[in-house]
Amino acid sequence: MRLLMTLFMSVIMSYAYACDVCGCSASGFSSGFMNLNSSHFLGLSYKTKSYESTHPTLFANQPVLVSSEQFQTLELNARWMPNKHVQIIANAPFHFFNRSENEVSETAHGLGDASAIAQWVITNSSDSADDFLYRFAFGGGVKAPTGKSNFLSDSYQIIIPNMQPGTGAWDVLLNANGILKMKNWGLLSEFNFSRNGTNKNDYKFGDRTGAKLSVSRWLNTKEKRIILRPEVGAQIMSSRYDFSSYSEGITNEFSHGYFVDALIGAQFLYKTWSFSASAQLPILQNFANGTVESKWGAVLQIHYLIPKK
Repeated sequence: MRLLMTLFMSVIMSYAYACDVCGCSASGFSSGFMNLNSSHFLGLSYKTKSYESTHPTLFANQPVLVSSEQFQTLELNARWMPNKHVQIIANAPFHFFNRSENEVSETAHGLGDASAIAQWVITNSSDSADDFLYRFAFGGGVKAPTGKSNFLSDSYQIIIPNMQPGTGAWDVLLNANGILKMKNWGLLSEFNFSRNGTNKNDYKFGDRTGAKLSVSRWLNTKEKRIILRPEVGAQIMSSRYDFSSYSEGITNEFSHGYFVDALIGAQFLYKTWSFSASAQLPILQNFANGTVESKWGAVLQIHYLIPKK
């Protein structure tokens, strides 16, 4: 009898883990805005990313279920620079997630997890018009559990963790980014790492690492009041296993892997305003044992640069 119960529980637990197959939650951190100006700013960012997930079956004669997920985020961004060597960046996201399977949709929306980091900035100038410039920033911070992590669907079922607006846990963030500009050409890089905590449901999202590298060209008007900066590059995001029960060491086998995306975009600066747009197209990926496929993504941003007195 004990053997039968063990087998039964193993089947049930395997099915529960398979049901956790679903895209990739938006719990990572990225500065999302890099420039050569030592100014404060306020801004809004819109981010969207789509996935297609294939759900493993328990038995050979069961039909394979495929779902599509759309992750959308509207984020308030702010940066305060008390001097040219220190900056504090804060982000407050609002998420809208949608998942469709067999013509049935479920959504989750609400305030996400707010984050803040402090960085030390190394730069040779605060004037972006110079021919040779470099600006490197590194530091760390925290992501607070301000988002709801027990969101219920319309059928009053708890939505799986990846579809929750919040993670329900405190996370430690590390971030570094840099720009090297020589005349009208520039090299941009970014690295971020998230050491994720465990929430009250004993669920722990896997630690995440991200990196970005791109080449950019500055196209200025004669008065240099208008700047257009096209950009092309690539980014990678990798995630370790989630823990369905961290205290018991039970991992979700459909939760780890990596995505590599090609990037193309542009930034437009006019006086104290900055507008940017970018698209992400997958070029290499292996996530959740191949059951999750990244499709495309996009980012739109508008920032108001606040001149220092």
